[in-house]
Amino acid sequence: MFDELRRSSKIFMWFMVVAFVGLIFLAWGADFQVGKKGGPTRTGEIGRVNGESISAQQYQQVVDNSLASFEQAGQPVSEQTAAMVRTQAWENLVQQTLLRQQADKMGISISDREVADAVLNQPLPEFRQHPAFQTNGQFDLSKYQATLRSPSFDTRSLEAQYRYTLPLQKLQQRVIGTVVVSDDDVWEDYRMRNDKMKVEYLLVNSGNYQIDAAGIPDDRLQSYYQEHRQSYELPPQAMVQYVLFPKKYTADDSLATYDLMSSLREDALAGDDFLSQITDMSEAPATQRGGENAAWISVNSLSPALRQVVPNLEPGTLSDVIVEPRGFHLVRVEEKKVDEAAGGDVQVRLADLFMSLKPSSGTLTEVANRARTFREDVGGGDLATAAEQNDVVVKETQPFQEQGLISGLGLAAEVQEFAFSHPVGAVSPPIERGDSWVIARVKERRDRRIPDFAEVQARVRNEVADADRRALAQAEAAKLLARLRGGESMEAVAASDPAVQHKTIDELTRTGTRDFGSDPDVVGPIFAHDVGLIDQPLVGRTGAYLVDVLEKKPADRATFDAQKAQLREGIRQQRENQLFAAWIENLRDRADITDFRSGAF
Repeated sequence: MFDELRRSSKIFMWFMVVAFVGLIFLAWGADFQVGKKGGPTRTGEIGRVNGESISAQQYQQVVDNSLASFEQAGQPVSEQTAAMVRTQAWENLVQQTLLRQQADKMGISISDREVADAVLNQPLPEFRQHPAFQTNGQFDLSKYQATLRSPSFDTRSLEAQYRYTLPLQKLQQRVIGTVVVSDDDVWEDYRMRNDKMKVEYLLVNSGNYQIDAAGIPDDRLQSYYQEHRQSYELPPQAMVQYVLFPKKYTADDSLATYDLMSSLREDALAGDDFLSQITDMSEAPATQRGGENAAWISVNSLSPALRQVVPNLEPGTLSDVIVEPRGFHLVRVEEKKVDEAAGGDVQVRLADLFMSLKPSSGTLTEVANRARTFREDVGGGDLATAAEQNDVVVKETQPFQEQGLISGLGLAAEVQEFAFSHPVGAVSPPIERGDSWVIARVKERRDRRIPDFAEVQARVRNEVADADRRALAQAEAAKLLARLRGGESMEAVAASDPAVQHKTIDELTRTGTRDFGSDPDVVGPIFAHDVGLIDQPLVGRTGAYLVDVLEKKPADRATFDAQKAQLREGIRQQRENQLFAAWIENLRDRADITDFRSGAF
């Protein structure tokens, strides 16, 4: 039964580290061994944490298990997903090693009695969810314990997992044990989400005003820059030079695909089941693959190449191989009709065997070999010489951060990881992407900094122009406020000026609405005000508001008291998570971590 449970188990969440450790033990069994200090392990090293080895085998098995879990869940594994999995596998291995080292340093140990009690009384989520341990749809602890006590049930792998994870749980409890959530904390959090107001407002949108940004004097821009210098601080950045080896199909690949399509056509004409061919090989949409799922499609909505052929095909007739820029089609019209209600539009149900143009396995191998050869030619030198010898182009990125997009490369997590973990001048191994291989050289790395005025001058100019627009909106709002004080209604004021927006919000919360967003310069003063017209324009990011507080709806204390325990637990867990994450980050910052993944290819 344990084998069955293990096969059907899912990765569970404690903190990410404990989830990861559970995956290791469930996937590998009790034979898991952490790398030893010193030289490489017999299976090779992927890195070291404070001198302790992490083996390549550990790393690869975690990657493979994670990718398999995506596939079992029916989720496509894109290039970005695979890169994320590899990065997370490394991060988890580093993190669980750091935590275990810290637990050892703090002398945290677990007795046999604690292990036995946890195995018996703290079942893992995958066991709680397994049908074998359910009674009337609920987890039945007695069934679980009876299985554990069975002589045929080998608990050694399970015990090894608990023996490993329990010290980490104790370590976690020591770290987060100082978190305290008072009644005032819970009430304040509840009020933030449940204090409400009914308000009526006018908005003078700053976007209504034109400013000659180019005419703003430089001395004013300089002054604004000095006043707001901290807002321009940039996070750490890197720049890389890189060479791409695209995974492009060749003329031979195209001819081979055409020959295959011609052969399939001959087979179909000779009696092979065309719909079976489509099921096995077609990349056409499901609605164009014939059979029960085939949909009626307007001929006018088809691609130009199909549009030239399909109208002339009689139902049941197989086309010749149809060539279009992205691939080849074999098409059979299953049914055809004319939709008179749509002006005589011709519609068809198609059986479409489509094969896209893509590189063959031989071409992919050749591209990979070219990338490896190029990397060998680079050695420890620069890319330019090797690029000239190999007739490839060296490109260069703009400065990029540790997260997000890279100019020219888009999402490239492994390039980012390499750029921020290796010294300037280091050259990466070939890194595989969905459509190419890339080899990158770290050209420059910049620490967190405040850029010079010249670097952000264009941004400063735009911000000053925006500030001027808001000032004009504020001045106009002040004129409208005088009319409101004189007795005019907001509705009348708005009716006299189409550029002024008027609206009533029945339930405004402190967290904001679609109208105000969460702009503190607007929402804050509203909640600080009593019922009545606020006697000044509130200037926010989009313009100047005139606000009349119609009704205040304080959070209900009785409802809060009924939910207080649950709310306290939610806040406590959030704070514990934040504290533990910050503690781990600090632990990592002080650790000696060496990543060998990018050093071999």
